[in-house]
Amino acid sequence: MEIKNCLKLAFIYVGTILGAGFASGKELVSFFARYRELGVFSFLFSCFLLSISFISILGLIKCSSSKNYSDFLKETFGKKLSIFIEFLNIIFLFTIFSAMLAGGGSALSEILGLDFKICSTIFAVLIFLSLFWGEKAIISINSILCPILIFLGAFIGIYIYFFMAKEVFLSSYKPFLSSIVYTSYNIITTISVLFSVKNLILNKKVILYSGILSGILIFFIGIFLVLSLIENYNLISIKDLPILFILNEEKFIKIVYSVVIFLAIYTTAISNSFALENILKNKFKNSAIKNKLCIIFLGLAASFLGFSNMIENVYPIFGYLGLFQLIVIILKFYLKVV
Repeated sequence: MEIKNCLKLAFIYVGTILGAGFASGKELVSFFARYRELGVFSFLFSCFLLSISFISILGLIKCSSSKNYSDFLKETFGKKLSIFIEFLNIIFLFTIFSAMLAGGGSALSEILGLDFKICSTIFAVLIFLSLFWGEKAIISINSILCPILIFLGAFIGIYIYFFMAKEVFLSSYKPFLSSIVYTSYNIITTISVLFSVKNLILNKKVILYSGILSGILIFFIGIFLVLSLIENYNLISIKDLPILFILNEEKFIKIVYSVVIFLAIYTTAISNSFALENILKNKFKNSAIKNKLCIIFLGLAASFLGFSNMIENVYPIFGYLGLFQLIVIILKFYLKVV
C-alpha cells in the first residue's frame, strides 16, 4: 500500500507540473536553457527544490486538521493573509488551465491537422468529461499516463541531444534565481491539487519517498530536453514550440512527441481543473455541472489568447509572488513536522 501511494503521489505531482510549457520546451528555454551551461545546474537545483517543496506540502497537509483548501491556507498563512493568497492562487490556477487548453489545442492540431480553435474545443470537451470521474480522474489518469510520459519524454530528449545537437555552450547569469521562481509558481498550483488527494498521504515514509521519487522523475524527463535546447538555443530561443521546431525534419518522431506534449498537457489540465472545481464547490452553492461548465467555458475563451505569452510574461510574475508561499511552507514544515 505504501509503495502504491508513493507512486500515485509522485505521478500526480509530476503530472501536475509537466504541462504545455515543460513538454513543448518553452518553460525550459525561458527558465533554464537561456543560461546555457549554468542552466543544467539550475535545472538540477530546481528538481531538488521541487522535491523539498513537495515533501513540505505533504507534511503540512498530513498534520493539518483542515477539511478544505481554504481552511488549510488559513491554518498555514493566517486568516487575513490567506484571503489574498487564495485569490492569487485561484487566478494562477485558472491561467495555467487556460494555457493548457491552448497547448492542448495546438498539440491536437499538430496530430490531427485540424484548425486550432476546433482542436481546443475538442480538448475542452475531453477535460469536461474527465471531470465527472472526480478524484479518480487525477489518480487514475496520472498513474497510467505519467509512466508513458516519462519514458517517451526522456527518449525524445536523448534522441535530440545525441543525434541532432547543433550549437555549443555559452555563458549567462541569474540561473539560480530562475530555479527558485520556477519552483515557486509550480508550488501555487500543486498545493490545491495535493490537498484534494490527501487520503493518499498515509505516513512520513510515503511523504519522504514520494518526494524523493518526484524530484528524480522530473530530472529524468527534463535533463536531456534541457541539454538539447541549450545545444540548439540560437535556433529556438524565440519559438513557441521549441522541441517540435527541432524535430521539424523528423516527421515520425515529431508526431510521437506531439503525443507526448498532449499527454503532458492533459495530466496538468485534469489536475488544475479538478482543483478549480473543488475551490468553486467550497466557495459557491452552484451545482456540480454548473461549476464544470463555468471552468470549461471561461478557460476555453481565455485559451484563444495563446499560451506562449503566459509562460514568458505571466508565469514569472506569479513565481515572484509565490516566493513567500514557498518560504513559509518549507519553514512551517521544518518547525511543525521535522
